[in-house]
Amino acid sequence: MVKDTAEAKVVSSIFTDYVERRQGVRLLQDRLNRTVLTRKGRSVWSQSVIHRMLRNPIYIGRHASGIKAPPIISEELFDRALARLTRNRRLHRHTEKITPLQGLVDCHCGATWRIERAKPARKSPAYMYCFHRRLQSNWVTGGNPRCTVPPIRLDRFEQIIHAAFREAFSDPVRFKLVVENTIRDLKRELIEKQADIQPLRDELTKVSDRIRRISREYLEGEIDQEELDRMRERARQRRSDLEDQLAKYSPTRIDELEDLERLIRGAEDHIRLAETRKRLGMPMGEFS
Repeated sequence: MVKDTAEAKVVSSIFTDYVERRQGVRLLQDRLNRTVLTRKGRSVWSQSVIHRMLRNPIYIGRHASGIKAPPIISEELFDRALARLTRNRRLHRHTEKITPLQGLVDCHCGATWRIERAKPARKSPAYMYCFHRRLQSNWVTGGNPRCTVPPIRLDRFEQIIHAAFREAFSDPVRFKLVVENTIRDLKRELIEKQADIQPLRDELTKVSDRIRRISREYLEGEIDQEELDRMRERARQRRSDLEDQLAKYSPTRIDELEDLERLIRGAEDHIRLAETRKRLGMPMGEFS
């Protein structure tokens, strides 16, 4: 049961960011790990803890034992969080990733390397291949030349990538160049993904802020009850319309956007780290 005021503010911020600002659980986890200790005094928040919090009715005053608890958030906010969780779980149900490199490596031709799953019945191992090699790809069917880079066994592919990482980390100058190129590519991809989602998020934040301002104006006597009800209803309808538009985008697409934002922050941190190592004249592996 939440009694501490600071803890209640954390709970409220989690629900508000998840529902009104459309931040995913992974982005919430990243923020909480940087700014808030858990109830046990740890600085590590797990996604499972955040999921349980978003489903826990105690925050709207419902306790499993029947004991009444003071609500921290409104039932409307809790119901909207639960609805989003349910929708996300349904859309994520069949997702699977069998290598961390899946979808993260691009070929020189610009296509993404994909995985060809192992076929035990044929004693065939898993392979990575450039999608522009496929005759049925839009690139090839559109009249463009087929990529000539041959498929690579998954275990060999991972060895090549790991070797490239080791080489990059061994030299601060080379490492900085690699990370700068990565940041450039990530920002370009981020702009593409933000083009349709971010304006909706920004507008949703503005509408939510407007609803809070309306209540404040009423409490300060600037508007009467009739105007309050009219303005609040209009703002809530607008918020509902925006949420419906956002709901058309799969949670995978929104998670990708949040992952890109997090990756760019991490890459920029690595740039600063490489500059520090270069200034101290230290190889990447000797800095701790």
